[in-house]
Formats: sequence, structure tokens, C-alpha cells
Amino acid sequence: MRMKKTRQSVVATLFMAAMALSPAMSEAASVVFDGDARLRTQVRDKYRGFKETEESYWSSRLRLQLTINTPGGAYAVGRFRLADGVWDGGGKTLNYGERSNLYVDVGYVGAALGKITLEAGTGYNTMNEFFRGDDPYDFIRVMYREDALTVVAFMEKIDEFDEWPGGDNDPSRSGLIVDDGYASDDDINHYGLNLVEKGKFAGDWTLNGVAFFLHDRQRGRNGFGLDAQLRGRIGLPEWTDGVALIAEVAMKNADYQDSDEAGFGGYVGFQSDFGLWRLAAIVGATGGGFTASGDFGGNGSHGYAPFVMIGEANAERLGMINCGVVLGSATGDSTFINLAPSLRLSDKLMLTVETTYLRADMERGPGDIVELGAIAEYKLIDGATMTALLGYLDLAEAEKNPLGFGLALDLRF
Repeated sequence: MRMKKTRQSVVATLFMAAMALSPAMSEAASVVFDGDARLRTQVRDKYRGFKETEESYWSSRLRLQLTINTPGGAYAVGRFRLADGVWDGGGKTLNYGERSNLYVDVGYVGAALGKITLEAGTGYNTMNEFFRGDDPYDFIRVMYREDALTVVAFMEKIDEFDEWPGGDNDPSRSGLIVDDGYASDDDINHYGLNLVEKGKFAGDWTLNGVAFFLHDRQRGRNGFGLDAQLRGRIGLPEWTDGVALIAEVAMKNADYQDSDEAGFGGYVGFQSDFGLWRLAAIVGATGGGFTASGDFGGNGSHGYAPFVMIGEANAERLGMINCGVVLGSATGDSTFINLAPSLRLSDKLMLTVETTYLRADMERGPGDIVELGAIAEYKLIDGATMTALLGYLDLAEAEKNPLGFGLALDLRF
């Protein structure tokens, strides 16, 4: 809580200073505002425990972001959210239980020193979604750029040890901290190296590789993980516009995923347009208890695997009606395939149907999961898109199978 209040105070101060001083700073620095907003309604049937349950609700969000650039190459970025949550009457639509409608999720500063850029603050990671989720972190980054090559060394603060009054009995600390008179600094830190090479492989191929090291002094474990993604395009006969390809492999050692064995996973996929039609598909497998990030598919994932029901994503409209079943198996191995044909009926309207088959080890043995989804995206005007989602998930071991519907209005400005 103390760290969150600090973030809000820093970015709020930055925002107020920018508003107050922008006329005086106009010759020295530029201040740019942008943002996005959304309105959603959802109907969820048999979601809770996959039993006979039903719920429906509305939610909305407004986000504003400011970027301050100085002539010398220094910059600051801040973003805050207004009324980000489920409608609950009047002006009480708060941010998921927080006490305020104002919530800060981005607030960092940077400076470009030739080919080296330094950044520090709070923001979102840029790692591949198959490995990691789309969550904000406190970070320090050192970035080196040389033509198409970018190398990033980083440290992320996952949790800062603080001896709260409740000691190891404080429920907010999950019983992990022992009150030892400040003799220990039981932090959880993430260290890593990210390499991105764009355009050097056969013209327009991109390689994105990352190595992580987890130093968890609360649970007393040190783990590591590796991930590599390759994507690009190849030309085909004139009746297509070429084929976009993607492949990714990842692994997490036993301590990293807090299990008895190392986990691994990977997939290959393609996407191509045939006149008004588009076809996307991926096929992959996981082993050793590896599960993909809950954001995979539901947050876009470069246009592949547009899951409607699978996943835990919340940021993008594709993840708005997911039911929390992630790709992979936490207890063993899995294989999966996703097919998603789309039809562009006009410059404004695109229809997509998708189906996913996942065979995963479960507590009682191998089980089958089948997803059926439909997506309709309509561009109302520039900067405003309406999306309708319909999904059904057939679960091998569930008492009931969930059915969901969602409608979203997304604005960008």
C-alpha cells in the first residue's frame, strides 16, 4: 500500500506541475496528452465454479496519459485511470475495491544519452505474452540501440519487504514475512536481459529473446526462465498477400515456476489474407507444468489465437469474457490447436469465428477442452470501435459448461 501511494503521489505531482508550468515550459519542453476509454457490458452463465450461476454487469474506464519531452532528450511519462471498474451506482464505480476513482499505473522518467537510454519508474513490461502477463512493475532499464538491434538490461521490483505491524500474522503479507527486527531484507526482484533484432533476418523478420532471473528472498528460491520468439512474413503466389509466420519457445526452471520440475512450452502459427478472407492458426504443446500467461490470446498476441473464453486477460476487448482457464497444464503436459478464419465484409466490419482444442493433463488424467467463439468488430468512426463477443467452453471435468457474451465500445484519442 505504501508503494502504491508513493506512485500515485509522484505521478499526481508530475501531472499538476505539467499543467501549471506548461506555458512557461513551452520553449523548453513539449507536453503531449493522449489516452483511451471503454464501455463494456457482459453476461456470464455458469462461470463461478462451472455450476448453475448467472451474472451480468456493466463496466467503464477512462485513461489519460501525458508525455513530457525536453530538447536535450529527457522525458517523463505518466498515466492515470478514472472510474476503472464495475458499475455499482452513482459515483462509486471505483477501481476494483480501491478507495479512489484515480489510479496510477504508469509513471516513469528517462534520458537518452546517445545510443544508451536510461528509464526508471512504474510501467508495463514489453515481454512476449506467452511467457509473462501484461502487468505493471517498478523497474530500472538500461537500453542500447544500434540500427535494428535493441538490448535491454532490467531490474523489476516484484515485492518490497516491509515489516508491517502484523508481522507474519498480517494477512496482507500471506504469512511469508517473519518479524525478525529488520534483520532481513526479504524482497522479490526480477533481473533480465532482453534482445530484439528487427529487419535483419530475411528483410522483415523479428527476433525477440529474453532471459530472466528471479531472486525471491521471501520463499528462499532463485529461479530462471528463457523465452524466444521469431516472427516475420514470406511471399506466396499472387492470390495471397503473403503469409505471416510466428514461432515461440519458452522454459521455466523448477524454482521459477515453484514446482518439482522444469516447465516448457512452444507453438508455431501462421496468418494470411485471401481477398476478403483471413485465416490464422496456431498449434503448440507444453510440458512439465508450464502454463502460458493468462494474457496470451486474449490480449491480441499479434493477431494469432484470438481466444474468447480461454485466458485471464482483462486489458483488451478480446479478453473481456474469458473464464480463467489458461492454456497449458499446471500438473503435466498439454497440446493445443486454434483455428480462426475471418471475413472482412466492408472497410468497417470484420467477422471472425474461432475454435480451440486443448488436451491437457488434469487431476484425474487427460481431459479435453473445446472453445467456440465468435467476434464481430465494427469501426463506428475514426477512433471508435464496437466489438461483440460470443463464446462457449466445453470442459471435460466441469459440472456445467460456461457461456459468455460481451459488447465493448473502445475509444482512442
